[in-house]
Amino acid sequence: MKKIYVSVLLVFSVICISSTLHSEGGSEWVVKIDNQKIMRAELDELYYAHHRQLFHQIENTGTLSNAHIDSHARNKSMVKQIPTLDKKLFLQELINQKLLINQAVAEGYRKKNEVVSLLKMAESTTLVQYFLFDKFRNDITVSDSEVKAFYDQNKKRFPNDSLESVSPKIKQFLSMQKMREKIISYLNILKESSRIERNMSSEINR
Repeated sequence: MKKIYVSVLLVFSVICISSTLHSEGGSEWVVKIDNQKIMRAELDELYYAHHRQLFHQIENTGTLSNAHIDSHARNKSMVKQIPTLDKKLFLQELINQKLLINQAVAEGYRKKNEVVSLLKMAESTTLVQYFLFDKFRNDITVSDSEVKAFYDQNKKRFPNDSLESVSPKIKQFLSMQKMREKIISYLNILKESSRIERNMSSEINR
């Protein structure tokens, strides 16, 4: 796996941006930025949430415990690939984020209509992604026989690759495919049990 450096600035959800860092909680503070504190409990919460999401995206793993993430953080090879596993670096990224947020708010960007709309969309997207993953993560399994069958049926796509070398990618692809099918099926159930009414006088519905 090649080096993966995903800046905390790009990955944190709007929920973290807008509210989490304002609370002082009941733990010790680790950094003060002007009159605002980043508490140790908040740092830990963001650190583990960020890396659980990251490992799910790159490895299609289930929910990792804090202990599993700590184990990855002790692995020098893994930290080289994912530098934010180093909590000191993660904290620095968090400080960078907070500095930029403070400046953006000071310059009035938080009140701009387009920003407000984007923040709402980001919050909705984060909520839906987490909900779907949590709801179906235990239902999505891919067997070795399924991986081999896909490999055998698509050998032209892997002319120079052995089954062993591409198995993780195939497993991830099949898992995502199954997740999409689950989501489509679930949406159909929700549509059948909900009342959706379109205003046909509105141009967009014509």
